[in-house]
Amino acid sequence: MTILSKITRAFAAALVAAMLLPAGAVVTAGAEEPAAAASSLTPPAPLTLADAIALGLQQAPELRQAAAGADRVRAATGVVRSGALPQIAVSGDIRRAESFKTTSSLGIDENLFAATLSVTQTLYSFGRLTHALSAAAEEEAAAAVAITEARAAVTLRVAAAFAGVLLAKANHQVAAEAVSVSAALVERARLREETGVGTRFDVVRAAAELAGARARDVAATAAVGNAHQELAVAMGMEPGTDVAVAGDLFTLGTPVDVAAAEELALRHRPSLAALARRIRSSEALTRLAHAQGRPLIGAVASGSYAYHDYITASPFFSGNEALSAYAGVTVQLPLFDGFKVRETARQQLATTQSLQAERERARLDAIREVRQLHRELSSGKEALAARREGAAAAAEALRLAQVMFAVGRATSLDVVQASLTLATARNAEAEVAYAYQLALARLAHATGTDAVIQEGTQP
Repeated sequence: MTILSKITRAFAAALVAAMLLPAGAVVTAGAEEPAAAASSLTPPAPLTLADAIALGLQQAPELRQAAAGADRVRAATGVVRSGALPQIAVSGDIRRAESFKTTSSLGIDENLFAATLSVTQTLYSFGRLTHALSAAAEEEAAAAVAITEARAAVTLRVAAAFAGVLLAKANHQVAAEAVSVSAALVERARLREETGVGTRFDVVRAAAELAGARARDVAATAAVGNAHQELAVAMGMEPGTDVAVAGDLFTLGTPVDVAAAEELALRHRPSLAALARRIRSSEALTRLAHAQGRPLIGAVASGSYAYHDYITASPFFSGNEALSAYAGVTVQLPLFDGFKVRETARQQLATTQSLQAERERARLDAIREVRQLHRELSSGKEALAARREGAAAAAEALRLAQVMFAVGRATSLDVVQASLTLATARNAEAEVAYAYQLALARLAHATGTDAVIQEGTQP
């Protein structure tokens, strides 16, 4: 086990526990929605990957945006459903009329109080309401899938940022060790110079390398800070939030075979599920467009009350009341609309065909992405094994260079070069491990389920 592997211990195991949705999860309209308030949540210390993903799913702005979109679609469904319910309206009228005395010596003034209640109800729409509700239900389900898709995107971003923190910490440890090696080299070179077995040139060269190592350590420290900031933002927190992590960059999960991964992607990938819902919604809207050319039967009822109050000296006028009501059935029969119904249905059919083509392209892209990521993971493990061997060889080369320098059989340049080679090898090893973890997270995102990842091991 290299020094880098001692940074943390459970990266891929946490990825299996927290990535995306539970294995075999089915998208439903009642998908969980995120809490609106994020500032009240404080990250525990240190955070595992599962902790980071859980916090991100609670407070990332993307989830609140997706939840608002789902609410909007549900409201639109309610608007459609209202067409099946009675429409009730009340109106009133209060009026006063005054006459001029020049037209009548007696004068006639009038107060009018009137109210009307009307009720309309669709009795049979020949499929209008049914198809509209069907389309609205599919759109509502697609909005729920959008929440699932947002959760997957947040999970991927948090997992990538988490791996980025582990990579930055690994590189920083390599830089810190290089500083220690260079400092020790300077001390040994000075000791050799003082005892007369070394040269001033060895001391100066070692000091120059120490300065370079310290500069690289400063850059690595800044990279750690930037990585922590990226993780905080990915989780929906303020950039300055102090986030400590616990995980192992070198604990590697193993994907299922490529055929199983493809099957999982076709079954669980949110984008494919959303397109399937949109296609069914468009098909329902096509049927709705055809239904617009059919009759519409409804019922109507109305009742009104009016009271006339006359103010006059004439004995022939007095107040009176009037009450009236009616009920009936209405039938609307479209005769000719300028081919509007036909063209609307044709337009909607074209939309359906476009969505079907889009889903086929998305299906092909999903298979391509899964196979590409699977190849990356397969080659990544082999590359990591090779990098691990290279780092071990570089570490042994540095040890030998230090021993030979101590006995005067090597120069400080040999030690400097061996130290730089080891730092490069360990950085490369960490980069390969990071690329593997990122590809693993992308594979879980591409398939829409963490069932694609088997338990992590440390090679």
